Amino acid sequence: KRMPRLQNPGDLSPCPAFMAAAEDGRRDLFDGMDTMRERFMRRAKVVEYERGDTICDVGSGKLALRYMSSGTASVLLPTPEGGEVLLGAVFKGMTVNISEMISGVNAHIFRAATKCIVYELYCEEFLEQCRDPKFLRWCMWIMSRNIMFLSEFSSVRGIRNADLRLIEFLRVMAFQQNGSRPEGAFSVDWPLSQQLLAELVNVSRPYLSERIGRLQAEGVLKITGNTFAVTARGERPVQ
Repeated sequence: KRMPRLQNPGDLSPCPAFMAAAEDGRRDLFDGMDTMRERFMRRAKVVEYERGDTICDVGSGKLALRYMSSGTASVLLPTPEGGEVLLGAVFKGMTVNISEMISGVNAHIFRAATKCIVYELYCEEFLEQCRDPKFLRWCMWIMSRNIMFLSEFSSVRGIRNADLRLIEFLRVMAFQQNGSRPEGAFSVDWPLSQQLLAELVNVSRPYLSERIGRLQAEGVLKITGNTFAVTARGERPVQ
């Protein structure tokens, strides 16, 4: 069943002002939005997914606004040949599927890369919450940031130099985790497998290990537990 389209009250599309505010980490355009996620979580259903489970598939089934309380999911796009292309990942603390709730169709596959706990707000409750303009503005804030991060991840995957591609991917991850774009040295938490990191950076697992070893030897990268620390030398392409 296709979800009815929402009427757009005023200019609530992801306009340039929203995108600029998202990129700068500013929330002044969205005063009072901090309570929206808590309200959403109180009304959502908590669902656990094991590694490999499909959280949602392409099409109109299983529509829900989702908040990742824990875990990580891969974002995939099916190909005409029947395969899948990895577009990025959804990490703990992210809210996704807003545009799908508005259009009534899931555009991507979300598959659990680890065990995930997900808060899911289904169609009827979502439509009820959309009566509140503050909830709609919160949705636009989240959607603007998600579009920005997806664009950043896509740009990084187009970098030819594998070492620089890894560094820039970690930088986008730090941006997503901390809410501001890092300049100079930075660190990022990566509590997941190197296999998933290799897939996201678009290299083989053995090649990633080789490049990480070289970057560590050159003092560009330091790994302590689950923390990847990039020195200021990581600002320049590694030859």
